[in-house]
Amino acid sequence: MPIKYRGPLANARSAMMLLKRARAEEQRLRDRATYQLGRAFLEVEAAQEPLRAASRTRLAAAEKRKREQGFYNEGRIMAGRYSQAIHQDATAEAAEARCRATYVRTLIAFEEAKGTLLDAEGIVLKSPGARKPSGPSS
Repeated sequence: MPIKYRGPLANARSAMMLLKRARAEEQRLRDRATYQLGRAFLEVEAAQEPLRAASRTRLAAAEKRKREQGFYNEGRIMAGRYSQAIHQDATAEAAEARCRATYVRTLIAFEEAKGTLLDAEGIVLKSPGARKPSGPSS
């Protein structure tokens, strides 16, 4: 090939390599966002079980406190036993609040990861309640 024709071919190859690198970088970013989304989803699932357990414990402690309060009001138990039930109820409520805070944090991380991935792909979600009008509007 004559020397005068090599310039345009080299420019085309260079442009193709730049395009290939840009596509590879875009794919890498998409893969990372997808991984983060999957990870955030697993964290949400992992935070649900302790929250459920803490809610069950709180409900049981509240029932016990009410039962012990009735016994205390009737004079069937001493104040120490009733105060222990109050303490268990308060402890269970605090544990549930901690688990709920962790769960909410994982939900926020999941929503951020989901939004990042959807923005990168240019996907717009419609809300379930938003529908197009079914007839001519006047």
